[in-house]
Amino acid sequence: MTSPADIKRPKSPATAVLGGAGVGTGMIGLAQILGTHTTWGQILVWAAPSLGLASHQLLTVVNALATKLIDDWQVRASLRVLRQQQANPRGSLEHNREITSLLEAAEKLIAQAELRRIQRIRSP
Repeated sequence: MTSPADIKRPKSPATAVLGGAGVGTGMIGLAQILGTHTTWGQILVWAAPSLGLASHQLLTVVNALATKLIDDWQVRASLRVLRQQQANPRGSLEHNREITSLLEAAEKLIAQAELRRIQRIRSP
């Protein structure tokens, strides 16, 4: 059984790259509207590459954080459903035992995934 943290997703930096390129291009467009001969136009032209790179980095971090938050939300939702099934008074004793073992296995997988995540952070 695999945990959500172990699922390999295709790494797609295209969103962040396009976002960074869009910011830089937008700044150049704004500079052209203001006039590249003006002080603000020259500042925007000069700062466009740096802000494009900074926005690329920011979008990469936001994307990673959003993915983790969505994964955590899905895991919590799944655990909530299992706990609701376990609390159902109509369920048989055998069914409750099966749900309990599933919950224990899921919590163990979650703990192992968090430990692996912490180890990846700590190891260079």
